Amino acid sequence: MSSLQHLVLDIDIILSTSVALTKIDLSPLAVLGSASLSISRIDLYVHTQALPPAVTYAQLLRSLSEYEEIVKLVKEGVLVIHSEKTAPDACDLDTRRAKTSTPA
Repeated sequence: MSSLQHLVLDIDIILSTSVALTKIDLSPLAVLGSASLSISRIDLYVHTQALPPAVTYAQLLRSLSEYEEIVKLVKEGVLVIHSEKTAPDACDLDTRRAKTSTPA
């Protein structure tokens, strides 16, 4: 039986000028804490269409800081946050994985 090794989440937030990141409910991401028991790496891409970029790594971390399990995953390197970046498509991920995997 195979288990999920790598999870990629790509979240595009549409912010109006009157809405700040702190007003966005990120609580559904709390499930990542329990998901990490079976997933060795989680890449979280969060971006907006705003110019200049409206979401920084520090803002995301601050917004997620109330979820202890998420903070723990970031510190352990299981959860990697990419602010203002779009996730690579599946073909790019497969190519990158093939280049970095080591033969058994």
